[in-house]
Amino acid sequence: MFFNLLLLFIVVPIIELLILFRIGGLLGAINTFTVIIITGVIGAYLAKRQGLIILKKIQTSIGEGKIPAAEVVDGLIILVAGAVLLTPGFLTDITGFLLLLPFGRNLVTLWLIKKFTTMIKSGKISGSDSGHFAFNMTSHSEKETIQTHKSDVIDVESRQINDNLIE
Repeated sequence: MFFNLLLLFIVVPIIELLILFRIGGLLGAINTFTVIIITGVIGAYLAKRQGLIILKKIQTSIGEGKIPAAEVVDGLIILVAGAVLLTPGFLTDITGFLLLLPFGRNLVTLWLIKKFTTMIKSGKISGSDSGHFAFNMTSHSEKETIQTHKSDVIDVESRQINDNLIE
């Protein structure tokens, strides 16, 4: 996990800077800056548009009584795409635009399914029909288990209370 964070927050920005300097040398600083701004604006517009489309699909699924699981995953991927597109750089822009395309989202969704399936098979995530889930997180040599429980149902009766407190 530490290596992945190191890669994300240190190596990727260094690569982005190298690419920006290289393209800046070819196009000039002003043109490079303009391209970065334009891709950010276009990316924000497309992310908003795709997000609204997904929101409509979620509402339609709920209206039909279906659980909008796939739509929610698409929405989260679009959210990540929008954040990545607002990050200056050509590599992040390409990644963001790919995530906005249905084809790119499908690839990420398939990867997530494979990842979670592997985690379930290896015992890192387990669950039951009763709503109890356990997430086993291995950190160095120790194991921690976090359990979330489905809320118990509380059955109550109601009665009308007089609005006048003083009679």
